[in-house]
Amino acid sequence: MWSIKPYYMHFRSLFFAIGLLTFQQSAWSQISITGPTCVTTGVQYTYRIGGNWTPDTHTTWNALGGVISCPTSGTPQTSLTVTWNSTSAEIELVTTNPSATVYLFPTVTSAGGPSVSISASSTSICAGSAVTFTASAANGGSSPGYQWQVNGANVSGATGSTYTTSSLTNGQTVNCVVTSSLACSVPATATSNTITMTVNPLGTMSVDVFGEFPICQGNGTAIHAVVSGSSGTLTYQWVKNGVNVTSDEQSIDPSVYETKLLNNGDVVWCVVKTSQACYNSPLTSNSVTAVVSTTLPFTASIAVEEGMSTTICQNASVTFSAVTSQAATYQWSQNGVQVPGATGATYTTTASSLGQLLGVTLLAWPAEAVRPIRTRRHRVRGCH
Repeated sequence: MWSIKPYYMHFRSLFFAIGLLTFQQSAWSQISITGPTCVTTGVQYTYRIGGNWTPDTHTTWNALGGVISCPTSGTPQTSLTVTWNSTSAEIELVTTNPSATVYLFPTVTSAGGPSVSISASSTSICAGSAVTFTASAANGGSSPGYQWQVNGANVSGATGSTYTTSSLTNGQTVNCVVTSSLACSVPATATSNTITMTVNPLGTMSVDVFGEFPICQGNGTAIHAVVSGSSGTLTYQWVKNGVNVTSDEQSIDPSVYETKLLNNGDVVWCVVKTSQACYNSPLTSNSVTAVVSTTLPFTASIAVEEGMSTTICQNASVTFSAVTSQAATYQWSQNGVQVPGATGATYTTTASSLGQLLGVTLLAWPAEAVRPIRTRRHRVRGCH
C-alpha cells in the first residue's frame, strides 16, 4: 500500500501542474489591450486593459516610444495614458492573477492627417457659364480620394481633383472633402475651404442695321447700327463682304458707316460689343445689300415732228420731241424764256408772225440727278 502512495501523490502533482499551465494559457488568451492603433506624434492617447481581469488583478504597463503620464503599476491599474514621440510604438501589459503578458503595436504617423484647399477659375460668372474648381491636397498619400460638395451635399460622380460645372446659381457654396490613402492617417479626412459663387443673370441686347439705298455709283451713303437692350459702353466693327472695315473708312460716329466705296451687291453688317457683363456679346447684326446704279453718259437732243421741218409758216404749229439716253426730267424754253408747265417729253407751239418763233431750247437731266446736266437748242426759221 505505502509503495503505491508516492506514485499516487506524484500523479496528483503532475495533474495540478498541467492544470495550472492550462489556466495560465487561458488567462493570457483572455487579457487584451484596447485603444487606438493609428496615432500621431505629439498627441495624447489612452489605452485600457480588456478581457478576463478582476479587481485583484495586478497590472504593470510599459510604453516604448512614448511618454507615460499616469501610474504604470497597480491593483489594478486599468488604463495607460501615453503621448507618442517616436515613429516606433509598443505597449506592454504584464498582469498577475491571472498571469499574462500582452502587447500592442500602434502605427505612428508624424505628419498628421491630410489637408486640402480649393480655388476657382472665377468666383463671379454669368448664368450658364462653366467654372472649374481645383483641389490641392497635402499629406493625403499617393492617391487621395476627393468628394466635391455643393451647399454641403455630395455631388454625384464629382470625385476627381477638379470639378467643372455650369449649373451653379447665385450664392451657392462649393467645397471638397479629401480622404487620405495612407494606411494609418489621423484623421483620415479633411474638408477644404468654402467658395461662395456670384452668378449674374443674362442680359439680351439687339442690333439692327439699315442703309440709304439705292444710290448712284460714287455717291456717298450712310449705314446705321441701332442697338437696344444694353446701357454699357458699346464698340462697333463694321464688316464689308466678310472683311473688317478699317477705321479710316468709318465716320466719327462709330455706329454709322459712311462711305463712297460701295459697289452694287456689296454686303455690309456690324459686330457690336458691350462692356456690360453677361450679355450676348459680341453680337452680329443683320446684313444690308448695297443697291448701286452705275453712272452712264447722259445725252439729250430735240427732234421735230415727223413730216415737218424747221421752217414753218405763220400760224402753223410744230411739235418738238426730247430724245434722251435715260429717263429724264424736262423743261422747255421758247426764245430763251422757260415755258411754264412745259415739262413733258414733247412741246408743241404756234408762230403767229414771222419773227415770233426764233428757237426752242430743252433742258433735260436724268431722273436721279438734282440739276440739269444737258441742254439742247433747236432753231426755227420762218417761211417767206
